Amino acid sequence: MFITHQIDEAVYLSDRVVVFSRRAGRISEIVAVDLPRPRPLSVKRSPEFVAYVERIWRLIEDDVRLSVLEEGGRVGWDLTAVFPGDGGGVE
Repeated sequence: MFITHQIDEAVYLSDRVVVFSRRAGRISEIVAVDLPRPRPLSVKRSPEFVAYVERIWRLIEDDVRLSVLEEGGRVGWDLTAVFPGDGGGVE
């Protein structure tokens, strides 16, 4: 088992990435990483690798958005600082 907070590192090193939910100790999803081994660094530029990273980001973003809404956060809260590149606003 390997624990990291870096999504690209998790995808690069693992065959499975366990994404935990905001609720302590609960698994949101287990993502099977089907990339050939050995993995050269260049795999990080492949569409497949990028798709895994984006999928995991989306799981985390969705969980954060749900948490904000459940906690009475205002809709439209800007998550850009947390999730750069996609605007990150709660919809």
